[in-house]
Amino acid sequence: QHGAGLVRGLRFWHHALPIYTEYRFTQRRLRHQAFLAANGLKFGGAPALTDAERGRQWDALHHKHAPNILRMALDLRGFYVKLGQVASTRGDMFPRPWTE
Repeated sequence: QHGAGLVRGLRFWHHALPIYTEYRFTQRRLRHQAFLAANGLKFGGAPALTDAERGRQWDALHHKHAPNILRMALDLRGFYVKLGQVASTRGDMFPRPWTE
């Protein structure tokens, strides 16, 4: 029973770390592209992204990971299901794919 917390923590990170990593990578990549564009430089020879294109990239990422976040909450149960229920009522705080 003492190891249950460790197992639960490992299960959480098994689900959460790939999601977190991809969000951080996307954030850094888009910030880097914006910095280069603001200084008249190109990212790998590609033209600067528009705000709409950046928004589409974020939306695609939200849609990709919404099922993963749901799967994590259902796998971990308890607190995570409750957290998901609260999040689903807060469309002002979370991306729409996460709250649907």
